[in-house]
Amino acid sequence: MAAIAAPDRADPFSTAERGFGQPSQEVQAEPRQRPLQKLRRKTVLALGLGDPDAGADKAPLPARRRYLRSREGHTVQLVEADILNITRDHKHFKIWTPTLTEQPRFDDATAFGVTDAHVERLTRLEIARLSKLAAADTPGLFNSQGILGKTDNGGYEDLSGLADQLICNFQIIKHDNCCLCIEKGAPNKLPCHNRLADARRWLIMRYHNPSGQVEPRPPRVLSDARKNKDAYFLLADWVLGLTAWWLLRTAVSTYWQNQILAVLAQWSVKLKLISFDPERYAIQSLADSEELLRAARLNNPYNDPEMVVKVRGPKRNSETAITVLSEESDLVGSYYIIKSMLRERLESVLRIAFMVLQGEQTKENDAGTFEVCTFIYRTGLSRAPVLLHTDRIGSVESTIDVSHITYSHAAIDLLTANTQAIEQRDLPNGDGVDVDDDEDNECAEVVRDKGNDSQELTLRRIDDLVSVLVPLAFTSPFACGLVEELIASASLTASHTDPIYQFKPPPSNFEFGFAVSIPAWRRRRSMLDSGDDHDPEVVSLPNFPFQRPFRAGTDLANHRLTQRTTQQQQRLSVISTHSTTHSQGILSGVSSRPHCASPGGAGPSKLGEMSQIPKATQERSQSVLEEYRLHSKLVKSWVVGEESITVSCKLSSRLAIASAAILVVGGLVIGFTVGGRIEQVDPFNVANYMWFVAGFVLLVFKSRFVSDWPWHDFLRGHVVCRSVRDLAEVTGVS
Repeated sequence: MAAIAAPDRADPFSTAERGFGQPSQEVQAEPRQRPLQKLRRKTVLALGLGDPDAGADKAPLPARRRYLRSREGHTVQLVEADILNITRDHKHFKIWTPTLTEQPRFDDATAFGVTDAHVERLTRLEIARLSKLAAADTPGLFNSQGILGKTDNGGYEDLSGLADQLICNFQIIKHDNCCLCIEKGAPNKLPCHNRLADARRWLIMRYHNPSGQVEPRPPRVLSDARKNKDAYFLLADWVLGLTAWWLLRTAVSTYWQNQILAVLAQWSVKLKLISFDPERYAIQSLADSEELLRAARLNNPYNDPEMVVKVRGPKRNSETAITVLSEESDLVGSYYIIKSMLRERLESVLRIAFMVLQGEQTKENDAGTFEVCTFIYRTGLSRAPVLLHTDRIGSVESTIDVSHITYSHAAIDLLTANTQAIEQRDLPNGDGVDVDDDEDNECAEVVRDKGNDSQELTLRRIDDLVSVLVPLAFTSPFACGLVEELIASASLTASHTDPIYQFKPPPSNFEFGFAVSIPAWRRRRSMLDSGDDHDPEVVSLPNFPFQRPFRAGTDLANHRLTQRTTQQQQRLSVISTHSTTHSQGILSGVSSRPHCASPGGAGPSKLGEMSQIPKATQERSQSVLEEYRLHSKLVKSWVVGEESITVSCKLSSRLAIASAAILVVGGLVIGFTVGGRIEQVDPFNVANYMWFVAGFVLLVFKSRFVSDWPWHDFLRGHVVCRSVRDLAEVTGVS
């Protein structure tokens, strides 16, 4: 403990004291949207906190704006003093009207042998550093100052070890916060216990096993302790800064900005303090939780004695046990709910950034064998956008939620900016890193396609790979879903004078693609593809034809539309004469579909793609596409309900009714026409038979297509289909 707070030590946060920006003006408050205000009011009343608008100013509110914000011309303005005040709000925490005083502090770092004054000074430095990065146009490229070096197996292992250290140390922060919620009596302890169990399992596996039957597996550290600490600090600073930059561009609000930066600044302080002796602090945190679990009264949701009242209902033998809680405990519990909701989602977002840099821990020598890619393409007759992502362990995620695609747009902008910055920088003269093309250096190759302009870039440093991987991880549907939950939880406690606005979705013709793969992974994939038991229809996501236009009916097993032309393959072999880490990006912000650049970069080479498709396949594709277009007009006339689809068939029902009417009227006409001309024969018997024939025709017609066709629907000329089979029978659409 004393070694950490020793006055003669150099400040471990010296890297954060360089180049602070001046605080800017505060963001102008905006009116709150009505749906979020109603949701907040219902939540407050459910918690029993009174009317949230009881003490509000009675002045009329300004007109509410119902539109989304545009990204054009948007700038982030921060006030560091306001962010610092949020880190102190445990002393004076205001929940709308009530005010709580002297509450426990989340992310408290004083347990690591430092004073409150020292923690506040370090927090102030972190706020200044994060504010500068978050307010910048781009956070810049990652720079390890030459510690990580080249993109070889050793560089991948070093990067994975640093990311593993950050993940393990972050589990201590998570563990301490969960212990605080359980110890002080959070209203809903079940999520806290689940998160505590997950953090304990992680810390026991990596740092301490009391049974002694399993040897702990601590994170891998660099051979040079000084370089390990410097690289750890630099990576933590850059990842936290980039996370803040991205989150502040997914929504607009002063409250949102200050809350995010305050939590990230406190986490940055604690992550760096833990790095001096992580094993010691992990064991200390585990001991605190064990003592807490032994002493806590787990059956009581609060530390105060319970007051249970049984209420008899109107029915016989109906009794309900109601736990009556004190008003003070209820108000204090809301403090833990608000603090935990924000941190729970933000923890998952930050973990995604660390996990994309970490090798799979269940396999050996796996740090340099992976592939990560993201595609935004448009599908269907309505050209609906789809976000498709595969992560480092091979999990494939997809979403059609427009809000998720909007959240990923900021990460895509950053990914494009970083790729362009790497391209424009002189790599051989960068930061003193030896980037000679030797056999052990498996460098990275970037291919960007924007419109008709195709550009290529080779990455030879781990720093550049980090600059690409982290924003690429933020484009995943899972990360965007966490941001949606994070904004929703923050909106519950935001003021109606400072609502949380979101940005407009990207243009309707926006499409994007980016992929990163390591040479070892490509070699392994090539070996699997050449096997006899390989399924030709199973391909990796970057090789799937989402990034190139293809027609319906194409046989993907025999005709891969995403394969480069022979000229493109020859050009890539000249640029990269040895094995490279392949990072492929396709960006099209103006065209309705991505294009394949020609070898000379003069324009799209669609002829090369079409030449790969046989004529029979093209004709079959055209016929299928024409059939789709024909059916699309029919589909637009359907009325889609929650449990059924209503199809209009007025012509068919009227034809059946007309046929039955003709039979009946014809029988009557025969009876009146013949009259008594035929002796001993009643001509109206024919009319009776026609009634039976007409009824049989209607019965067959009603039962031919659907299992149940009520007369009400039949006479109105529509069919209510409650199964896919009925829908196919009625419409004739396959």
